[in-house]
Amino acid sequence: MRNLLFFLITFFIISSCQTAGKRGKDEIKKKRAPEYNGVELEFQQYVNKFKELAKQNGITFKKEVSMGQKDIGVGRVIGLCYYGRGFREIDIDKTFWKISDPETKEILAFHELAHCYCNRDHDWDHKKSYENPFSGLKHMAVMFDFFKKPQEGFYNDFCPISIMFPTMLERRCIQDHYDEYVKEMFQRCEPY
Repeated sequence: MRNLLFFLITFFIISSCQTAGKRGKDEIKKKRAPEYNGVELEFQQYVNKFKELAKQNGITFKKEVSMGQKDIGVGRVIGLCYYGRGFREIDIDKTFWKISDPETKEILAFHELAHCYCNRDHDWDHKKSYENPFSGLKHMAVMFDFFKKPQEGFYNDFCPISIMFPTMLERRCIQDHYDEYVKEMFQRCEPY
């Protein structure tokens, strides 16, 4: 029972990501022009590593994505990928970034880069998106069933099988499945 309570508390305080402007859904706000001139120095190492991993997977990108940090100030959102007219840009919440460990920073950066560079949604398989089984009271039975056995889209240890899970991955999941997340990140990549 203690584990269930811990999970529920963690679930409701976990941060999430949004994709703004993509096909008109999940839009939090609009950007008419990029706010950043290229990639802020803080993020350059992650962009370089992401592009090198993409290259190892036979993927190259024709366009660049700008990236920076600021106080996003929208609920629990810690990362945003904007699909603007003629540009793409990533915002990372600076408060979350400041308190995060190196593994969490890398996974957050990779997640947002996969949105912007690979056109990935919060998905884990072709045409299969992550849905929140915990939304609304009508899903309480699903929630309790979730704790008995992993659901589709999750490993046997209840970790999501994709880096594109809509909330920040738990540290244990990052550590246990890092190689799988990096490999899966480039599946279904439609290069920008």
